[in-house]
Amino acid sequence: MKLKNITVALLLVASSIFAQEKTLFTVNNEPTTTKEFISVYQKNINLVQDKKQKDVDEYLKLYVNYKLKLAEAKTLGLDKKPKYLREFKSYRNQLAKKYLTDTDINERLIKEAYARMIEEVNVNHILVKCPENASASDTLKAYNQVLGYKRQAQKQGFKKTMKAVHNGKTVYGEFLGYFDAFKMVYPFETVAYNTPVGEISKPFRTQFGYHVLKVLDKRKSRGEVEVAHIMVAANNKKLTTTPKEKINEIYKQLKNGANFNDLAKQFSDDKGSARKGGILQRFGSGKFSDITFENTAFSLQEVGEISKPIQSKYGWHVLKLIEKYPVPELAISRKDILRKIERDSRSKIVNDKFYGKLKKRYHYKEDPNAVQKILKVVDQSFLGGRTTVAEKDETTLFSFANKKYSYANYYKYLRSKIRGYRNLRQIEKIVKNSLNDFGNETLYAYKDENLENEYHEFATIVKEYRDGLLLFELMESQVWQKAKKDTIGLQKYFENNRQKYVWNERIEAVIVTSLSKKIAKKAAKLLKQNKNISEIKEVVVSEGVFEKEDKEMPKKLKFIKGVSKIYKHNNQYVIVKINKILSPSPKKLDEVKGRVINDYQNDIEKNWLLKLKVKYPVKINRSVLKQVESQL
Repeated sequence: MKLKNITVALLLVASSIFAQEKTLFTVNNEPTTTKEFISVYQKNINLVQDKKQKDVDEYLKLYVNYKLKLAEAKTLGLDKKPKYLREFKSYRNQLAKKYLTDTDINERLIKEAYARMIEEVNVNHILVKCPENASASDTLKAYNQVLGYKRQAQKQGFKKTMKAVHNGKTVYGEFLGYFDAFKMVYPFETVAYNTPVGEISKPFRTQFGYHVLKVLDKRKSRGEVEVAHIMVAANNKKLTTTPKEKINEIYKQLKNGANFNDLAKQFSDDKGSARKGGILQRFGSGKFSDITFENTAFSLQEVGEISKPIQSKYGWHVLKLIEKYPVPELAISRKDILRKIERDSRSKIVNDKFYGKLKKRYHYKEDPNAVQKILKVVDQSFLGGRTTVAEKDETTLFSFANKKYSYANYYKYLRSKIRGYRNLRQIEKIVKNSLNDFGNETLYAYKDENLENEYHEFATIVKEYRDGLLLFELMESQVWQKAKKDTIGLQKYFENNRQKYVWNERIEAVIVTSLSKKIAKKAAKLLKQNKNISEIKEVVVSEGVFEKEDKEMPKKLKFIKGVSKIYKHNNQYVIVKINKILSPSPKKLDEVKGRVINDYQNDIEKNWLLKLKVKYPVKINRSVLKQVESQL
C-alpha cells in the first residue's frame, strides 16, 4: 500500500474513533473519551523525548495521573481561589480578543494605514465649523456655505478663496502642509488620500464641521527625524544684539569646534530641550507648524551634521542631526498600527462591521417603535433621576439567539451609564446612542460567554490553560513547596539514598586548551618543567577538581599522575596535568542539594499519586484501549 493510502486509512480510522466518542477511562466516575485522549496524544507525542512515553500504555498512565491531580485540585477548591480566578480570567480575556473583533476589516485598515504611512499628502482646506449636535437647519446651512466656497475656489483659485473667507472663528482657511496616516481625523485623511493631486474634493463632514480641501502634492514619506536645536527666541529682551546676530555668534563657535550640547544648555531659549542638550522628540512631516524648521531638519544627511542658522516664527535656530528613522516594514509596524486603529475613529468602522455580523448571525430583532416608546419615558426629569412606572416595562425591546431583553433592562442600563451621554444634550440622540450601545454590549457579552461553544480551538486552548494553571497551583502546594520546606524529610531522604549521591573517581588537575597544536606542545613542555604558563596568551587554563564526565575532559584520558599527552577534544588541543587522584567518596548534602530536592519531589509525588488512586477510583475500558492502540 502506498504511503498516501496508508495516511488516508489512518485518517479514516481516527475519524471513526472520534465519531464514536467512546469512554476510554474514568477517574472518580468522570469520563475521558477516546476523542479527548487521541487529540492530546497526537498533539503532544512529538514533544515527548522519552521513547517509552510514546507507547500508548505509558502515555495513558501519564494522562490518568494528570486527571487524578485535576480531581484533587477541584476537591481542594483551588479552582475557586481568587488568585486562580484572576489569572485565568486575565488569560482568557487576552485570548478572546481576536474572536471579539472583525479581523478582516482590521486587516484591511492595517494595510490601508500602512499604504498611507509610506506616502505623504500636502493639503490646503477650508472648514465651516458645525457642531455634531447641530440642528438640521444649521447643518444644511454649513453644507451650503462650504459648497459655495468650493464653487468660488474653482473660479478664483483655492488659495485666494481660502485667504478671503478665513475669519478664525466660524470659517478657517489653512495650509496644512504634508502629513500621513493618523495625523488627521480619519474622514479628513481618507478624503485627502482619495483626492487626486491638483483637484478640489467634494464637501465632506468631520466632527469639526464641513470641509473642502485641495491636494497640492503627494510624495514618498520621509519617515521621522530626531534633531537637537539651539534657539534664540524672537522675543528675547535680554539680548544686547539682535536674535540673528546672536545665533550667528553661536554658529561660529560651533564651526570652531565648540560642543553643541554645552552651547544648547547655556544659550538655548527653548528651556524644555536645553537641559537635554537641545534634543527634541523625533517627529515626522506635519508635526511642526513651521515648515522651514521641519524641512531643514529633514535636509540634514549625516549624523552630527549642523545646519546653518534658520529663522522660524519663534526665532532663530541651528539644528544638529541625531538620527533618521525611515518608515519600518509592515511586519514591524503591524502592532503599532493596530494600537492606533483602536484609539482612532477607525475603531468605529471595525465595531460597526463586527456588530453588524453578530446581529445577522444571532438573528437580532428590535422593536421598530423602540425610540418613540423610550422618548415617552426618557426626558429631562428621567435624566435628573426621577423614577417612572414605565421603567418596570418587561415587554421585549430586542431579542437574539432565543433570548429576550426588555425595556426595563434598557432603562436600568441607561441609569448606570447616564453620565457618559450628558455631552449629547439632545434627548433623542441620547436615546439612539444609548440604545445602540446597549444592544452592542449585550451582543458582545453573549458572544464572549459562548466562545467555547462556537470555537473548538478556543475551547481547547482555554481548557488546557485552565487545567495547567490549576495543576501548577496544586503541585506548588502539595509537592514542590513541601520538598523545599521539609528540611527534616529532605535530610532523611538523603540519608536513606546515600548510594545515589557518590563522587566517582576524581582528579585535582590543570587543564590547558589551545586551538594550535604547536602552542599546546609549548604548554606541555612548561607543565612538565613545573613552570608558569601564564605567559602563553593563546591558551585557556582551567584548574580544580574534575570527574571523567566533565565536559572539559578528553574522553580517552587515563587518570595517571603527571602531564598527559596532547588530546584532540572538541576541535581543540588539550593537555591535562594531574596533581592528585581522589578515590570515590560520598557527597555532602550541600554539594547536591538541588538534585536531592528534585529527587525528593519525585518521591513525594509518587507516594501522593498512590494515595490519589485509592481516593479517586480509576476504571480503564480495556477493550476500547486495545482499539485505540491498534489504530494509533
